[in-house]
Amino acid sequence: MNQKSLVIAILVAASAVVVLFIFQNSKRQDSDLAQSLSSPPGPSSNHEPGHALNRTPVTAGKDGRQTIAADSSINEELQEKYAEVSDNAGYPELENRLEAMQTRRGGKSFDPRQVVETMTQTEAWTRVETPHDDLPLTQEEKFDGREYIRFNPMRIETLMPGDTLEIPIWQLGERYTMRVDHTETHANGSVTWHGHLENFNDPHRVTITVGDGLSLGGIDTPGGHYVLQAHGESGWIASSETLFKRNEAETDMIIPPAGELEGNS
Repeated sequence: MNQKSLVIAILVAASAVVVLFIFQNSKRQDSDLAQSLSSPPGPSSNHEPGHALNRTPVTAGKDGRQTIAADSSINEELQEKYAEVSDNAGYPELENRLEAMQTRRGGKSFDPRQVVETMTQTEAWTRVETPHDDLPLTQEEKFDGREYIRFNPMRIETLMPGDTLEIPIWQLGERYTMRVDHTETHANGSVTWHGHLENFNDPHRVTITVGDGLSLGGIDTPGGHYVLQAHGESGWIASSETLFKRNEAETDMIIPPAGELEGNS
């Protein structure tokens, strides 16, 4: 065999080896692909083996924006606790309440556990002895008969039509029960809860509005009308008569300017 024939033989043998290698590698890749398609994915390196990935459900709202599903962190234990504190047939599931809360606040999300914990409170405010320094009150107003409170706006936030809330009025020594009738969302983003006091023949209306840092309320009771105002968690309740009482030393008679009576004599 001459040198030229030897070189050709070596090239043919090398080509055969390369073809065989490519064929075997292709079979191995096809086998791996088939196994990956027929088997469930294994756990990610960021999760412990045996734990499912925590995927947060995402839904599209009416405006096309994506929002987190209300039930992303609701478990059976939390639902059972919710059932203990809510007897509202209109919202049998915690998810129903969260979706309604989110809708009236323009898509704002709420922590399900915080909502349930807040609902265990029967009232939305408690009495405190002294006014908070941040309240915009004059020195005279601080001692005009107001009762000072610690206000919980989240407790109002959780209320739905059909829910009840205790309304303590310490000046009257009474604790009323408010039944929520409906809610109203305003253009500025604030929300008003409209309701009435139960167990009375005459209507006694209650309105509570929660805005950005400021909450206002009006409570019509058998003992008179009461006003609530809270800046964040600090606030007060007072009788309308106390706030707008007339000075007995002043007259409400309208006196004409000097000279007008003379022309009529």
